[in-house]
Amino acid sequence: IEEENILARSEQMGNMLAERFAVWEERYPAVAHGRQLGAMAAFELLDSDGKPDTQMTGALCAKAREKGLILLSCGFYGNSIRILVPLTVSSAVLEEGLSIIEESLEALS
Repeated sequence: IEEENILARSEQMGNMLAERFAVWEERYPAVAHGRQLGAMAAFELLDSDGKPDTQMTGALCAKAREKGLILLSCGFYGNSIRILVPLTVSSAVLEEGLSIIEESLEALS
């Protein structure tokens, strides 16, 4: 863990996730409650009334899958997307995954 700076790497990935979530919350009204702790992160999808939007969540998962990224919904209402980044993944691979999510959100907006 110390030799490969895993803890610092986790913090760096968490910052990447938090920054992207902030952009998505601003750009896409359905995206809400982005949160992360290191490389563990999640965001919710809500409808225009602020209620859990499981239909949008399913559509986002399907659209991302078409682009080669597997997303799984989670949470009590099934409207959350959880992202668990392997601590050894490169920033480029994380960026690719986040870009696929963003492209999918854009396609559904």
